Amino acid sequence: MKIPCAVVRDLLPLYAENMIEEETHALVDEHLEECPECSKKLEEIRAEAAAPAAPAVDTAKPLLSLKKMINKRRWMTAAIAALCVFILLGSAFHRFNDWHQVTWEEGLVKVTGVTTRGEAETRTSSPVPLDADEQKEKVLAIQFDNKINGLHTAQEINEDGTVTAIMQGWGRNPGKKLTGDYSTFTFYPVPDRLVYDSGSGQELLWGEPMSGGVTILPRLALGSYAILACCLASLSLLLWFLFRNQDVAPVFRQIFFAPVSYLAAHVLTKGFHARSFFFEDDLSFIILIGAACYALLTLGWVAWKQRKGI
Repeated sequence: MKIPCAVVRDLLPLYAENMIEEETHALVDEHLEECPECSKKLEEIRAEAAAPAAPAVDTAKPLLSLKKMINKRRWMTAAIAALCVFILLGSAFHRFNDWHQVTWEEGLVKVTGVTTRGEAETRTSSPVPLDADEQKEKVLAIQFDNKINGLHTAQEINEDGTVTAIMQGWGRNPGKKLTGDYSTFTFYPVPDRLVYDSGSGQELLWGEPMSGGVTILPRLALGSYAILACCLASLSLLLWFLFRNQDVAPVFRQIFFAPVSYLAAHVLTKGFHARSFFFEDDLSFIILIGAACYALLTLGWVAWKQRKGI
């Protein structure tokens, strides 16, 4: 019995899977022996069946990637905004709450005279326990108005062997009036003279005057650090430009961000001067604000690159 090729080709998928009756199977075998085209079609069907199945397309993967990218940009934007707020508020706090020297005025500081450490401690609200020898030690007791929030003291040994103690009063509100409330402070050992220095002038509080002035000068090391940061920024910027198309370019970019961040923090906290009577405190605050500026520059650069699609 002759079977048309069209019928055989319809049966080939079932034939390849051995899902037809024996009589039909025999008829297809007979046809395949005489028809090379149908035999070739059978080989193609069997080859397709033997080939590994194509992996299923994960349609959710692009959506998950897009969601992840959006969340990353949101967190980056929030971090940049938080850094900006921290830098502005921190710099403003330091600028407006910076310590200023309290100018001398009558009644600001009173010297009560030489006494023993034991007697001086009994006048304080929080006495420190002392042994018998310490209680007998001589000290110079003074009282300062609570307009002064902090004291800076130093001692100078003069050419004649005498000791001059220098005291500076510092406050956060230099225009504040005298409060009338006093706190006790002691000098040990007792100096030959005590001088109050307010930057623009000096007042002898205790002892005999001496020829020549005694002045505590502010430290200027912050200026040296600023100059060093300028040099480092210039050098790293040049290297970044020269190697802008090399793999090392990001390293020079990050190095460039460091001194620029320090300079920005210096200007924000100290302005355009480098005088400092509290060098350690000022330097620590500059480094703190500088670290925030560095993070801001880095995140800003990454956000700009993403926005440009680079």
